[in-house]
Amino acid sequence: VSIFTGNMSNGRVGVNSMTRQQRHNSIKQEEQIFIYIRENRVDKVIEYLKNENSTPQKSRWSGWTLLHRAAERGHTQLCQLLISNGAKINARTAMGWYTPMHICLANGWVDTAEVLVNLGGDLYAKSKHGETPAQYGIKRGFR
Repeated sequence: VSIFTGNMSNGRVGVNSMTRQQRHNSIKQEEQIFIYIRENRVDKVIEYLKNENSTPQKSRWSGWTLLHRAAERGHTQLCQLLISNGAKINARTAMGWYTPMHICLANGWVDTAEVLVNLGGDLYAKSKHGETPAQYGIKRGFR
């Protein structure tokens, strides 16, 4: 977040940026929600979603969303919570184009995958490598 200040008459605009500590704290807060997902902290995720500046679409540079992380861990309740608050059920990662369903089945969470299907998850979505979630799961060792 930058605040622009300055005198436009001289053609220069000064930038009053966050301090190093403020940037660190901001990044730390952004990463904290992924930690809460990993730890299955439903209460903290609900608290996060109540904040008007939050989004269930939050993602990392890799394209991994909060839903990808919840699906990876088999946190069915968190998957349902995120989807009911607007998370895109078939969001894709940047590198392999994996959906939360790919990640879920790659980690053997069949019960969570069933819930994702019932909520609109695409069992036939192809990754960048042409694999459906089931094919990717088998490739990763889950049958």
